[in-house]
Amino acid sequence: MIKPDSIVAARDARENRHILIASDNINLVKHYANILKSGFSLAFARDTSQIQALIQDNPPRLLLIDPAFNSGKAISYLAVLTKTSPGIRILVIGSESLSTEAQASLLKAGVHGFCRQDTTPALITKAVQLVSEGEFWLQRRHLAQLIRDLASDIRKFPPETSANLANATNCLTPRELEVAHMVHKGNNNKTIARMLDISERTVKAHLSAIFRKLNIDNRLQLALFFNRIT
Repeated sequence: MIKPDSIVAARDARENRHILIASDNINLVKHYANILKSGFSLAFARDTSQIQALIQDNPPRLLLIDPAFNSGKAISYLAVLTKTSPGIRILVIGSESLSTEAQASLLKAGVHGFCRQDTTPALITKAVQLVSEGEFWLQRRHLAQLIRDLASDIRKFPPETSANLANATNCLTPRELEVAHMVHKGNNNKTIARMLDISERTVKAHLSAIFRKLNIDNRLQLALFFNRIT
């Protein structure tokens, strides 16, 4: 007998594997399609009208979009798209020429990660999978600057807000607080596990507890949270 939980898990897995690739660069499309075709259900769009039609017909879990898409107006387009279709995750592809400042602007517009065209196929697949599941995919060398840029607006909060946020961390255990600070510094789960001499599964369990207690959704929000109180 198939359990209801199994049906839900299977449906979620299918939905997480429906990917839309948006670019008018045929070589870029072929590159990512060849890497992802065996593990994901793919759709393709060459202009904004095609994206809207495909979203209405069968909303993808993840949009892979070329920053040169829409005549280089991807930022303004994505700002609108994230408001009209907030459930879609967005990964910018072929983004090796994007500056840290441009990446920060795209993150503010609702993007969830960046993937260079010269990234290995295994890492591209991992990036797509993780972003589909709710994570962010950022180059570590850009992470600290991106957090500082994204936190610039947050610093406008009144002083008492920061004090209240600091008090909110009292709900964390010493180990959870340690993991949270390591995420804030840009460490990934594997590095945290090695430095604390625990398993990656334990790190994930700590992160789940931290997210729940602080009412946040992912590690980027966690890093920004701690940027507001430090």
